[in-house]
Amino acid sequence: MVDKLKVLHIIDHMGLGGAQNIVKGIIEKDGDTEHLLYVLRKSSINIQSNGNIFYRKSNNKYDVFSFFELKKIIRNENVKILHCHLQKSFFMGYLLKKLCFRDILLIFHEHGQIFRNGILYPLFLNLAQKKVDMFIAVSGATNKKLLTDAKICVSKCNTLINFVDTDTFNLQSINSYDKNNERSKLGIDMIDYVIGFAARTIERKGWRELILAINELKNRNLKLIIVGNGPDREKLIHMIQKYDLEERVLYLGFIDNILTFYSCIDCFIIPSHWEPLGITALEAQSCGIPVMASNIDGLNEIVKDMETGIAFEAMNHDEIVEKINLIVENNQLSMKLISNGLENASNHSLSKYLGKLNGIYLNLADTTQFNAVW
Repeated sequence: MVDKLKVLHIIDHMGLGGAQNIVKGIIEKDGDTEHLLYVLRKSSINIQSNGNIFYRKSNNKYDVFSFFELKKIIRNENVKILHCHLQKSFFMGYLLKKLCFRDILLIFHEHGQIFRNGILYPLFLNLAQKKVDMFIAVSGATNKKLLTDAKICVSKCNTLINFVDTDTFNLQSINSYDKNNERSKLGIDMIDYVIGFAARTIERKGWRELILAINELKNRNLKLIIVGNGPDREKLIHMIQKYDLEERVLYLGFIDNILTFYSCIDCFIIPSHWEPLGITALEAQSCGIPVMASNIDGLNEIVKDMETGIAFEAMNHDEIVEKINLIVENNQLSMKLISNGLENASNHSLSKYLGKLNGIYLNLADTTQFNAVW
């Protein structure tokens, strides 16, 4: 019997976020590779564990003891691959390979930090690439940023588009909720056309342009539900009140069950200024909900205009108004987008993702022998 390949994932924290959802899916669902997880900072970890999860019980962002714990885990568990997620984990993985395990395989999984237009982060990636065996990018746009901004060697870059958990986000799950009942809880009628927006309340997510668009749309049966929290929460609430939109815009903040949100809406919108990918677009598509999104690199890989969604110019609230009117008035178009969206989401299922990821692991493992120097 051939032993399973052992991979140790390192991540900064396990709070809310796209990187955390990806790691959770890998740890819980992949049976072909033996995965371990080390979390650098104390977190509320909601992951099924078989003794394969380790974490520091410190809130210190720069806890040096993590280095020594990781070194011990790598030796004791005979880890073959270090798979690092997020910035601090990259630095830790780089140090472990440079100082202790020169033959271990090191993967940097780029989830979108490269889009923040800083100088130091791309410079670090460029300098670290001598020790990194593979960069995984969550989209073609992310891959391009690695090549252009960090000057990463093209042979070290691999695009692996994030997955949607189709076991959770699917038509059957949505249909298990009584749409009329869920809407009535929010004071929404069945005759209303409901647009959904789910994101952190930060400027780049485009909430301001969306509110401006809703203000211009005078259809009283058009409603907007917003879920998510963040630093712009009070600004968002103030803007809703400023335009007297309290009856048409429902801001729910953070909610525990996102499926109840999806069960209420007729259309999902992502008005982001920039986005590495946009996993919520795949979630909505997988739930049979038509998607509207900014026509930006990353998002337009999964939301193709008039095929798998409707695209509009980023930061242009007038065009958002135009495209909302288009989808509200064209039921045939909505049906087309729903059908194509379901097919698109199925192409990005967790099982297909894991198959591609394990292919990356095996290709790397076939090229190197592992010998720890300490």
